[in-house]
Amino acid sequence: MVHALAGCVLAFLVGAEPLNDAARKDLKALEGEWRVVRVETRGMGQNLGDELRVDVVIEGTKITLRANGKDVETGDIAALDPSTTPKIFDTKNRKTNVVVEGIYKLEGDDWSLCRFVGKPSQRPTSFETPKDEGTLLIKLKRVKK
Repeated sequence: MVHALAGCVLAFLVGAEPLNDAARKDLKALEGEWRVVRVETRGMGQNLGDELRVDVVIEGTKITLRANGKDVETGDIAALDPSTTPKIFDTKNRKTNVVVEGIYKLEGDDWSLCRFVGKPSQRPTSFETPKDEGTLLIKLKRVKK
């Protein structure tokens, strides 16, 4: 299950494009370590506990996914646009070059990502629990050190 979840969560690994000032500001706010606390899809949700700890670490445009403390995937943010409603968070897998479209919202130490990992690509439009299998709503909390 760790690898399946890791693949879904990090179907957003990418090669970076230049970011504007507003995107750089949000990227700076996203820097650090985030713990996945909940994943929702197909009308259902699951809280993640200590038995499956999934973290996302952002350093600049680099993203590292860790499952139970072990690095699983790394990549870079492809597109970050805080001027849209909802905000855009697109990524591109380094191995497959597949672009995964998504949206995000950042509220203090809470970060929500809604990603479409199916085919053909389509951007989610809300942060409600997705009904379809290809869309994931991922809720993260900042890890305080």
